[in-house]
Amino acid sequence: MPCYNHRNMRDFTGGLFTTGGVMPQSWKRILIKVLAVQVVFLFLHYAYDWFPNAVTTLFSGTDESTYQHMKIAFFSSLLVSLGEGLLLRGRLAQPARFLFPRLFTAVLLPFLVMVFFYTGPAYFGRFTNLTVEIVAANLSLVAASSVSFIVERALESAESSPGLRWAIVLLFVVMLSELVIFTYRLPWADVFANPPGW
Repeated sequence: MPCYNHRNMRDFTGGLFTTGGVMPQSWKRILIKVLAVQVVFLFLHYAYDWFPNAVTTLFSGTDESTYQHMKIAFFSSLLVSLGEGLLLRGRLAQPARFLFPRLFTAVLLPFLVMVFFYTGPAYFGRFTNLTVEIVAANLSLVAASSVSFIVERALESAESSPGLRWAIVLLFVVMLSELVIFTYRLPWADVFANPPGW
């Protein structure tokens, strides 16, 4: 059972997220969210370059390290979920079924971005062409966000226990606190290092 009221969604979106048509509603929602994450991610990727300040330092990438891309993925997921929540405001039949899966997605997406990005080097070796690396990075984001939103949809449809909700909140709070702390004080691990040549 989804967390929103289908009738209200049909009225609000003109049927965009409802069944009938080429794709089932859940796939349309996932596709729209994947595209939204792609746009928000690209904006946040360059926001610090365009507007270097304390706010963009926190939410944007300040270098090309894996960590910075994970941070961008986390905040992209949160911003897309916030936008989705605003669009569905007043139409959510079960707000907890909306909130907890999205908190989990914010934690999951950064790790999947890293996993998918490193499949290229794992199978084909180091990227030597910048264009190929940029295309691989964007395809990695599409794959990671697609998988994340499929998992999110499954969590949204299931009844979650209080233990699972607390686990999700714990993961979210730990991830958020680490992203904020490591923005200003990097640890020694290599995942935080800016790649040579950047």
